[in-house]
Amino acid sequence: MLLELATCHCARKTGIDVAEATQPGAGGWTRDLVVIGGSAGSLAPIRTILSALPANFPGVVLCVQHLDARARSASHVLQSSLAIRAITAKDGGMERGVAYFAPPDRHLVLAGSEVRVLRGPRENNVRPSIDVLFRSAAVSFGPRVIAILLSGTQWDGVLGLSGVQRCGGVTIVQEPSDASSPELPTRALRDVQPDHVATAEQIGALVLQLSATAAPVAPPVPRDLQVDARAAASAMASPESLGPEVGTPMHATCPECDGPIWRLHSPGPPDFRCEIGHGFSAESLLAGQSRSLERALWVAFRTLKERGVIIEQMAAHARERGHESSASSYDQRRAELEEHAKAIHGVLAAGWAETLDQASEAGEEPPSSPRRGS
Repeated sequence: MLLELATCHCARKTGIDVAEATQPGAGGWTRDLVVIGGSAGSLAPIRTILSALPANFPGVVLCVQHLDARARSASHVLQSSLAIRAITAKDGGMERGVAYFAPPDRHLVLAGSEVRVLRGPRENNVRPSIDVLFRSAAVSFGPRVIAILLSGTQWDGVLGLSGVQRCGGVTIVQEPSDASSPELPTRALRDVQPDHVATAEQIGALVLQLSATAAPVAPPVPRDLQVDARAAASAMASPESLGPEVGTPMHATCPECDGPIWRLHSPGPPDFRCEIGHGFSAESLLAGQSRSLERALWVAFRTLKERGVIIEQMAAHARERGHESSASSYDQRRAELEEHAKAIHGVLAAGWAETLDQASEAGEEPPSSPRRGS
Protein backbone atom coordinates (compact mmCIF):
# COMPACT_ATOMS: atom_id res chain seq x y z
CA MET A 1 0.00 0.00 0.00
CA LEU A 2 1.27 3.44 -0.90
CA LEU A 3 1.57 5.79 2.04
CA GLU A 4 1.36 9.57 1.72
CA LEU A 5 4.71 10.22 3.36
CA ALA A 6 4.36 13.98 3.29
CA THR A 7 1.70 13.87 6.01
CA CYS A 8 2.53 10.67 7.87
CA HIS A 9 6.10 10.42 9.14
CA CYS A 10 5.24 8.20 12.10
CA ALA A 11 4.54 5.12 9.99
CA ARG A 12 7.15 2.94 8.35
CA LYS A 13 7.89 4.29 4.87
CA THR A 14 6.64 1.46 2.66
CA GLY A 15 5.60 3.75 -0.18
CA ILE A 16 7.40 6.47 -2.06
CA ASP A 17 5.92 9.90 -2.58
CA VAL A 18 6.85 12.96 -4.60
CA ALA A 19 5.00 15.55 -2.52
CA GLU A 20 8.10 16.99 -0.87
CA ALA A 21 10.64 16.32 -3.61
CA THR A 22 10.59 19.96 -4.63
CA GLN A 23 10.42 21.34 -1.08
CA PRO A 24 14.07 21.70 -0.02
CA GLY A 25 14.76 20.10 3.32
CA ALA A 26 11.11 19.63 4.21
CA GLY A 27 10.97 15.86 4.25
CA GLY A 28 14.53 14.84 5.04
CA TRP A 29 14.52 12.57 2.01
CA THR A 30 17.26 10.12 1.18
CA ARG A 31 18.24 8.97 -2.30
CA ASP A 32 15.41 6.46 -2.40
CA LEU A 33 14.66 6.05 -6.13
CA VAL A 34 16.98 3.86 -8.21
CA VAL A 35 16.52 3.77 -11.97
CA ILE A 36 18.43 1.24 -14.07
CA GLY A 37 18.75 1.07 -17.84
CA GLY A 38 20.50 -1.37 -20.11
CA SER A 39 20.38 -3.12 -23.44
CA ALA A 40 22.37 -6.06 -24.78
CA GLY A 41 24.20 -7.90 -22.01
CA SER A 42 22.49 -6.04 -19.16
CA LEU A 43 20.60 -8.90 -17.51
CA ALA A 44 23.67 -10.27 -15.70
CA PRO A 45 24.71 -6.93 -14.15
CA ILE A 46 21.09 -6.20 -13.21
CA ARG A 47 20.98 -9.53 -11.37
CA THR A 48 24.28 -8.73 -9.65
CA ILE A 49 23.15 -5.28 -8.53
CA LEU A 50 19.72 -6.33 -7.31
CA SER A 51 21.19 -9.35 -5.49
CA ALA A 52 23.05 -6.91 -3.25
CA LEU A 53 19.80 -5.31 -2.04
CA PRO A 54 18.09 -6.73 1.08
CA ALA A 55 14.37 -7.43 1.37
CA ASN A 56 13.95 -4.31 3.52
CA PHE A 57 15.74 -2.07 1.02
CA PRO A 58 14.45 1.44 1.83
CA GLY A 59 14.06 2.53 -1.80
CA VAL A 60 12.29 1.67 -5.03
CA VAL A 61 13.97 0.32 -8.18
CA LEU A 62 12.68 0.97 -11.70
CA CYS A 63 14.31 -0.87 -14.57
CA VAL A 64 14.18 -0.63 -18.36
CA GLN A 65 15.74 -3.13 -20.74
CA HIS A 66 15.46 -3.06 -24.50
CA LEU A 67 13.22 -6.01 -25.30
CA ASP A 68 11.57 -7.53 -28.33
CA ALA A 69 7.83 -6.81 -28.32
CA ARG A 70 7.14 -10.54 -27.86
CA ALA A 71 9.69 -11.06 -25.08
CA ARG A 72 9.00 -11.44 -21.37
CA SER A 73 10.07 -8.91 -18.77
CA ALA A 74 13.24 -9.77 -16.83
CA SER A 75 11.14 -9.84 -13.65
CA HIS A 76 10.00 -13.34 -14.62
CA VAL A 77 13.62 -14.50 -14.72
CA LEU A 78 14.80 -12.73 -11.57
CA GLN A 79 11.85 -12.90 -9.16
CA SER A 80 12.86 -16.19 -7.55
CA SER A 81 16.54 -15.29 -7.06
CA LEU A 82 16.35 -11.92 -5.29
CA ALA A 83 15.63 -10.81 -1.73
CA ILE A 84 13.65 -7.82 -2.98
CA ARG A 85 10.50 -8.39 -5.03
CA ALA A 86 10.82 -8.17 -8.81
CA ILE A 87 7.60 -7.53 -10.71
CA THR A 88 6.46 -6.24 -14.09
CA ALA A 89 5.26 -2.68 -13.71
CA LYS A 90 1.61 -1.64 -13.96
CA ASP A 91 -0.08 1.74 -13.58
CA GLY A 92 -0.25 2.77 -9.93
CA GLY A 93 1.80 3.59 -6.84
CA MET A 94 5.22 2.28 -5.83
CA GLU A 95 6.32 0.28 -2.78
CA ARG A 96 9.75 0.29 -1.20
CA GLY A 97 11.75 -2.90 -1.48
CA VAL A 98 10.31 -3.64 -4.94
CA ALA A 99 11.99 -3.63 -8.36
CA TYR A 100 9.60 -2.69 -11.17
CA PHE A 101 10.46 -3.75 -14.73
CA ALA A 102 9.09 -2.18 -17.91
CA PRO A 103 6.91 -4.61 -19.87
CA PRO A 104 7.86 -5.25 -23.51
CA ASP A 105 6.87 -2.53 -26.00
CA ARG A 106 5.83 -0.13 -23.23
CA HIS A 107 7.56 2.93 -21.81
CA LEU A 108 7.98 3.06 -18.03
CA VAL A 109 7.20 6.62 -16.91
CA LEU A 110 7.01 8.36 -13.55
CA ALA A 111 4.14 10.81 -13.25
CA GLY A 112 4.50 12.36 -9.81
CA SER A 113 4.69 9.51 -7.31
CA GLU A 114 2.99 6.98 -9.58
CA VAL A 115 4.21 4.64 -12.29
CA ARG A 116 2.63 4.71 -15.72
CA VAL A 117 3.09 2.10 -18.42
CA LEU A 118 2.54 3.68 -21.84
CA ARG A 119 2.73 2.71 -25.47
CA GLY A 120 3.86 6.21 -26.40
CA PRO A 121 6.07 7.37 -29.27
CA ARG A 122 9.41 5.61 -29.63
CA GLU A 123 12.48 7.38 -28.30
CA ASN A 124 15.83 6.74 -29.93
CA ASN A 125 13.92 4.29 -32.15
CA VAL A 126 13.12 2.00 -29.20
CA ARG A 127 10.27 1.28 -26.79
CA PRO A 128 10.69 0.95 -23.84
CA SER A 129 13.23 3.76 -23.68
CA ILE A 130 15.81 4.32 -20.96
CA ASP A 131 15.78 8.05 -21.65
CA VAL A 132 12.02 8.22 -20.98
CA LEU A 133 12.40 6.58 -17.56
CA PHE A 134 15.49 8.52 -16.49
CA ARG A 135 14.07 11.87 -17.58
CA SER A 136 10.69 11.37 -15.90
CA ALA A 137 12.44 10.26 -12.70
CA ALA A 138 14.67 13.35 -12.77
CA VAL A 139 11.68 15.66 -13.21
CA SER A 140 9.55 13.97 -10.52
CA PHE A 141 12.19 13.12 -7.88
CA GLY A 142 15.20 15.32 -8.63
CA PRO A 143 18.12 14.71 -6.24
CA ARG A 144 16.49 11.60 -4.77
CA VAL A 145 17.38 9.67 -7.97
CA ILE A 146 20.25 7.23 -8.43
CA ALA A 147 20.54 6.50 -12.17
CA ILE A 148 22.55 3.51 -13.42
CA LEU A 149 23.44 2.90 -17.08
CA LEU A 150 24.66 -0.59 -17.94
CA SER A 151 25.87 -2.73 -20.81
CA GLY A 152 24.25 -2.11 -24.19
CA THR A 153 24.44 -0.80 -27.72
CA GLN A 154 23.08 2.29 -29.45
CA TRP A 155 22.54 5.59 -27.60
CA ASP A 156 19.40 5.32 -25.48
CA GLY A 157 20.01 6.39 -21.88
CA VAL A 158 22.76 8.96 -22.41
CA LEU A 159 20.44 11.97 -22.61
CA GLY A 160 18.42 10.68 -19.66
CA LEU A 161 21.59 10.30 -17.60
CA SER A 162 22.43 13.92 -18.34
CA GLY A 163 18.91 14.92 -17.25
CA VAL A 164 19.29 13.15 -13.90
CA GLN A 165 22.57 14.96 -13.36
CA ARG A 166 21.03 18.35 -14.15
CA CYS A 167 18.27 17.72 -11.58
CA GLY A 168 20.74 16.90 -8.80
CA GLY A 169 20.62 13.10 -8.94
CA VAL A 170 23.54 10.69 -8.76
CA THR A 171 24.74 9.04 -11.98
CA ILE A 172 26.56 5.71 -12.26
CA VAL A 173 27.91 4.09 -15.43
CA GLN A 174 29.11 0.51 -15.67
CA GLU A 175 32.82 0.29 -16.35
CA PRO A 176 33.04 -0.50 -20.12
CA SER A 177 35.62 -3.22 -19.53
CA ASP A 178 33.09 -4.93 -17.21
CA ALA A 179 30.26 -4.76 -19.78
CA SER A 180 29.64 -7.48 -22.36
CA SER A 181 28.46 -4.72 -24.74
CA PRO A 182 30.59 -1.68 -23.86
CA GLU A 183 29.20 0.60 -26.60
CA LEU A 184 26.51 2.28 -24.46
CA PRO A 185 28.69 2.85 -21.35
CA THR A 186 31.47 4.20 -23.58
CA ARG A 187 29.09 6.69 -25.19
CA ALA A 188 27.90 7.78 -21.75
CA LEU A 189 31.50 8.45 -20.70
CA ARG A 190 32.03 10.45 -23.88
CA ASP A 191 28.98 12.71 -23.50
CA VAL A 192 28.36 12.82 -19.73
CA GLN A 193 30.74 12.97 -16.79
CA PRO A 194 29.07 10.52 -14.40
CA ASP A 195 29.54 10.68 -10.66
CA HIS A 196 30.74 7.07 -10.53
CA VAL A 197 32.15 4.50 -12.96
CA ALA A 198 32.14 1.02 -11.46
CA THR A 199 31.76 -2.70 -12.09
CA ALA A 200 28.43 -4.41 -11.50
CA GLU A 201 29.73 -5.84 -8.21
CA GLN A 202 30.78 -2.39 -7.02
CA ILE A 203 27.52 -0.77 -8.12
CA GLY A 204 25.44 -2.98 -5.80
CA ALA A 205 27.43 -1.86 -2.75
CA LEU A 206 27.42 1.72 -4.02
CA VAL A 207 23.62 1.77 -4.24
CA LEU A 208 23.33 0.61 -0.62
CA GLN A 209 25.73 3.34 0.46
CA LEU A 210 24.08 6.12 -1.56
CA SER A 211 20.53 5.15 -0.58
CA ALA A 212 21.43 5.83 3.05
CA THR A 213 22.59 9.39 2.33
CA ALA A 214 20.40 12.49 2.48
CA ALA A 215 19.28 14.02 -0.79
CA PRO A 216 20.39 17.63 -1.25
CA VAL A 217 18.13 20.59 -1.94
CA ALA A 218 16.28 20.14 -5.24
CA PRO A 219 17.37 22.58 -7.98
CA PRO A 220 14.79 24.03 -10.38
CA VAL A 221 13.77 21.52 -13.06
CA PRO A 222 15.03 22.71 -16.47
CA ARG A 223 12.20 23.58 -18.84
CA ASP A 224 13.42 21.34 -21.67
CA LEU A 225 13.27 18.32 -19.34
CA GLN A 226 9.73 19.27 -18.36
CA VAL A 227 8.82 19.36 -22.07
CA ASP A 228 10.38 15.96 -22.71
CA ALA A 229 8.74 14.38 -19.66
CA ARG A 230 5.37 15.87 -20.57
CA ALA A 231 5.67 14.61 -24.16
CA ALA A 232 6.38 11.06 -22.99
CA ALA A 233 3.52 11.11 -20.49
CA SER A 234 0.91 12.65 -22.81
CA ALA A 235 2.18 11.06 -26.05
CA MET A 236 1.84 14.43 -27.82
CA ALA A 237 3.32 17.78 -26.85
CA SER A 238 4.56 20.31 -29.38
CA PRO A 239 7.67 22.30 -28.40
CA GLU A 240 6.28 25.10 -30.57
CA SER A 241 3.23 25.44 -28.33
CA LEU A 242 5.45 26.00 -25.30
CA GLY A 243 7.40 28.95 -26.64
CA PRO A 244 10.56 29.55 -28.73
CA GLU A 245 12.79 29.46 -25.66
CA VAL A 246 12.24 25.70 -25.43
CA GLY A 247 13.57 24.70 -28.82
CA THR A 248 14.59 25.69 -32.33
CA PRO A 249 12.90 24.25 -35.44
CA MET A 250 15.26 22.25 -37.65
CA HIS A 251 15.22 21.81 -41.41
CA ALA A 252 14.64 18.10 -40.89
CA THR A 253 11.74 15.69 -40.52
CA CYS A 254 11.10 12.92 -38.04
CA PRO A 255 12.11 9.49 -39.43
CA GLU A 256 9.22 7.90 -37.54
CA CYS A 257 6.30 10.13 -38.61
CA ASP A 258 7.72 12.70 -41.09
CA GLY A 259 6.73 15.54 -38.76
CA PRO A 260 8.91 18.62 -38.12
CA ILE A 261 11.90 18.20 -35.82
CA TRP A 262 12.91 20.63 -33.06
CA ARG A 263 16.21 20.80 -31.22
CA LEU A 264 15.53 21.42 -27.56
CA HIS A 265 17.64 24.00 -25.74
CA SER A 266 19.63 22.06 -23.17
CA PRO A 267 23.25 22.15 -21.98
CA GLY A 268 23.69 18.40 -22.38
CA PRO A 269 24.14 16.33 -25.56
CA PRO A 270 21.96 17.41 -28.53
CA ASP A 271 18.31 16.49 -27.93
CA PHE A 272 15.73 16.41 -30.74
CA ARG A 273 11.96 15.92 -30.64
CA CYS A 274 9.07 16.05 -33.08
CA GLU A 275 5.61 17.44 -32.29
CA ILE A 276 4.17 13.94 -31.88
CA GLY A 277 6.70 13.10 -29.17
CA HIS A 278 9.32 10.95 -30.91
CA GLY A 279 12.65 11.77 -29.29
CA PHE A 280 16.19 11.35 -30.56
CA SER A 281 19.81 11.87 -29.69
CA ALA A 282 21.93 13.14 -32.57
CA GLU A 283 23.14 9.62 -33.32
CA SER A 284 19.71 8.00 -33.19
CA LEU A 285 18.29 10.76 -35.43
CA LEU A 286 21.01 10.07 -37.98
CA ALA A 287 20.35 6.34 -37.73
CA GLY A 288 16.62 6.89 -38.22
CA GLN A 289 17.23 9.13 -41.22
CA SER A 290 19.57 6.50 -42.66
CA ARG A 291 16.81 3.89 -42.45
CA SER A 292 14.31 6.30 -44.04
CA LEU A 293 16.77 7.06 -46.84
CA GLU A 294 17.46 3.38 -47.37
CA ARG A 295 13.74 2.65 -47.62
CA ALA A 296 13.35 5.49 -50.12
CA LEU A 297 16.24 4.17 -52.22
CA TRP A 298 14.80 0.66 -52.27
CA VAL A 299 11.44 2.06 -53.32
CA ALA A 300 13.15 4.03 -56.08
CA PHE A 301 15.07 0.92 -57.19
CA ARG A 302 11.91 -1.18 -57.27
CA THR A 303 9.96 1.52 -59.14
CA LEU A 304 12.67 1.87 -61.78
CA LYS A 305 12.73 -1.91 -62.31
CA GLU A 306 8.93 -2.01 -62.59
CA ARG A 307 8.95 0.84 -65.12
CA GLY A 308 11.58 -1.04 -67.10
CA VAL A 309 9.33 -4.11 -67.29
CA ILE A 310 6.37 -2.02 -68.46
CA ILE A 311 8.45 -0.18 -71.09
CA GLU A 312 9.88 -3.49 -72.32
CA GLN A 313 6.33 -4.71 -72.92
CA MET A 314 5.51 -1.46 -74.75
CA ALA A 315 8.56 -1.98 -76.99
CA ALA A 316 7.51 -5.55 -77.80
CA HIS A 317 3.98 -4.38 -78.64
CA ALA A 318 5.36 -1.64 -80.93
CA ARG A 319 7.49 -4.19 -82.81
CA GLU A 320 4.52 -6.51 -83.23
CA ARG A 321 2.76 -3.64 -84.99
CA GLY A 322 5.81 -2.82 -87.14
CA HIS A 323 6.66 0.45 -85.36
CA GLU A 324 10.41 -0.14 -85.10
CA SER A 325 11.22 3.54 -84.48
CA SER A 326 8.93 3.65 -81.42
CA ALA A 327 10.27 0.29 -80.23
CA SER A 328 13.86 1.60 -80.44
CA SER A 329 12.86 4.67 -78.45
CA TYR A 330 11.33 2.44 -75.78
CA ASP A 331 14.51 0.31 -75.72
CA GLN A 332 16.59 3.43 -75.11
CA ARG A 333 14.33 4.56 -72.25
CA ARG A 334 14.50 1.08 -70.71
CA ALA A 335 18.31 1.07 -70.92
CA GLU A 336 18.43 4.44 -69.15
CA LEU A 337 16.17 3.13 -66.38
CA GLU A 338 18.41 0.09 -65.98
CA GLU A 339 21.44 2.37 -65.59
CA HIS A 340 19.66 4.45 -62.93
CA ALA A 341 18.54 1.29 -61.09
CA LYS A 342 22.08 -0.09 -61.26
CA ALA A 343 23.50 3.12 -59.79
CA ILE A 344 21.02 3.09 -56.89
CA HIS A 345 21.70 -0.59 -56.20
CA GLY A 346 25.41 0.13 -56.16
CA VAL A 347 24.90 2.84 -53.54
CA LEU A 348 22.78 0.49 -51.39
CA ALA A 349 25.24 -2.40 -51.73
CA ALA A 350 28.24 -0.23 -50.86
CA GLY A 351 27.02 0.71 -47.37
CA TRP A 352 26.55 4.37 -48.25
CA ALA A 353 25.65 5.67 -44.77
CA GLU A 354 28.71 6.31 -42.63
CA THR A 355 27.51 6.51 -39.05
CA LEU A 356 28.62 9.10 -36.54
CA ASP A 357 30.30 6.28 -34.62
CA GLN A 358 32.45 5.37 -37.60
CA ALA A 359 33.42 9.00 -37.95
CA SER A 360 34.26 9.32 -34.26
CA GLU A 361 36.32 6.12 -34.32
CA ALA A 362 38.60 7.80 -36.85
CA GLY A 363 39.03 10.79 -34.54
CA GLU A 364 39.56 11.32 -30.85
CA GLU A 365 38.97 8.39 -28.55
CA PRO A 366 36.51 8.99 -25.69
CA PRO A 367 37.94 9.11 -22.18
CA SER A 368 38.02 5.72 -20.51
CA SER A 369 36.77 6.62 -17.06
CA PRO A 370 35.90 10.27 -16.37
CA ARG A 371 34.41 10.93 -12.96
CA ARG A 372 32.75 13.89 -11.34
CA GLY A 373 33.50 12.28 -8.03
CA SER A 374 34.15 8.80 -6.78
